[in-house]
This record gives sequence, structure tokens and C-alpha cells, in this order.
Amino acid sequence: MGLISLMVMRAMFGISQGLFPAASFKALAERTRPKTRATAMGFMLGANNLGPGIAPLIIAPVLMAVGWRDAFWLVAIVGAVIGTVVWLVLPAPLDTEISEDPEAALQPLASEHSRAAVFKSASVWKFAILFCLANMSAYGLMTWVPSYLLNDKGLSLIDTGIFAAIPFIVTALATIVGGRLVDKYFHDRARILLVPCMATSAVLLFLMTTADTVAMFTFYETLALGISGLCSMSIFAMPLRALPSEFLGSGMGLINGCGQFAGFITPLVMGWMVDQFSYMAAFGVLVGATSAAALVAMIVPQTPAKF
Repeated sequence: MGLISLMVMRAMFGISQGLFPAASFKALAERTRPKTRATAMGFMLGANNLGPGIAPLIIAPVLMAVGWRDAFWLVAIVGAVIGTVVWLVLPAPLDTEISEDPEAALQPLASEHSRAAVFKSASVWKFAILFCLANMSAYGLMTWVPSYLLNDKGLSLIDTGIFAAIPFIVTALATIVGGRLVDKYFHDRARILLVPCMATSAVLLFLMTTADTVAMFTFYETLALGISGLCSMSIFAMPLRALPSEFLGSGMGLINGCGQFAGFITPLVMGWMVDQFSYMAAFGVLVGATSAAALVAMIVPQTPAKF
């Protein structure tokens, strides 16, 4: 397969994958109550973080055993099986009187009944920018930590998989706990959780860039991603409560799209930084992005009426 064919296939993969997040957000919102939605979302997105956590542990030995082509086939088969199971077991939506937040009727988007209004909403864009900045650390670490461990620290492929997996497994657990925290204690005051967590995560990422050993590097990376995971549900909980049900897919699609943009731009910027300066300089980009996320978190709305 040539370079052009590979790029086309990657583009098709991105298009097909891009349909999933907005659909999953809408499906979850239609099947949960507002008071427990962040907890449910925590389990869903916790599993999303668990994927990068367990994938290196599974793929590294599979690659060594069968090669990368067969490894892709195995991943495709597993994905098809999981998709079929979800299709069969997904329950029917709840009545809108149960699934919609009563306060959502008080905010402007509920009265405009226009998809264009969603894309013009300042609140939607605030959450979109926040998710983009917050997502930069996850994508940056996911794409460049394995290369750093292999090339700069000289770890084996198996050891790289283990060290790369640890932070994402911890993040998956933290995301689940964070969803429960949002529902129980921060339902209408997300900033109290978001701002300190993002600021602390930025400090830990900075300490990561000063680490001399792989163990300390992984320790700070794990803490940074874990604390960020604790507050990640605060980014999604309010839009899921406030957006009108008929436009929820569009709104969450925009927010997620900005988050996925981080997945496109962050590896490129960090790659340039690695070439021009060093790995630690590249990881410094994530410190700046997470610090900026803490600042944006100060201005996001905290209740549907102010959305």
C-alpha cells in the first residue's frame, strides 16, 4: 500500500470514527436522568480512556507475534463484535419529561429552535475550546510518550507498552469517580472542580518535564492525567443538560469536534518541537494548553439557565 492509499484509508477511518461521539452522547442523554448523567458519562468516557490504557499491553505482544497487518485485522474484528452487541442491547430512550432537565427550558437555545443558534452559542464555543485545550494533554501524551520511551530512554517495546498504559488506566478510573463527584457535589458548580484540577494537572505536567527517570516521568504523567480525569465530566455534564434534545447531537458534535482537532494539531506541533528542540520542550506545549484550559474553565456557565 502506497502513501496516498494509506492517507485515504486513514481519512476514511477518521470519517467513520467521527460519527460515533455525537451519536453516543445523544444516545446516553436520551437514556439517563439529568441528576445521574455525569455518572453514566463517566463510565462511558472512562472506558474511552481505558482503551489507550490496555491497548499497548495487548497490541505490543500481538505485533511481535503476528505483525502489524494481522493486528489491525484483529482490532477490526473485535470492534465489529462490540458494535453488534451494542446494537442489540441498547435500551429504548426515556420519555423526554424524564430525560430533559427542567432548567434547560429557561435558557435561550430552548426557545430559538434553530440548529444555527447552537453553532452561534457562546456557551457552546466556550465548552468546545475548553475540551480542545484539555484534550491536548491526552493526545500529546498518547502519541509521543511511546516514542520518547523507545527512542530517548531505550526501553523495549513491551516495557514501553507497560509504562504507556499505566497513566491511561488510572485516568479511566479517575474519570468514573469524577462523574460521580459531579453528580453528587458539583452539579451546578463545575468551576469549583474544573479550575483547581486543570491548574494542578498543569503543574504536574511541568514536573513531568523535569523528571530524570522513567519512573518519575510516569508518576507525574499518571497524576496529571488522573487529576484531569477527575474533572473531565464537568466539561460534558452541562452541555448534556442544557442543549435541547433535538440539537444535542449537533452541539456535542461541535464540542467533540474541537476536542478531536486537538488530536490533529497536537502531534504535529509536538513533532516539530521534538525536531527543533527536545522531547521535554514538546511536552511543555501540554503544560501551556492545560494552563489555558484552567483559565477558560473560569468563564464557562454552571447552570442551564445561564448556558
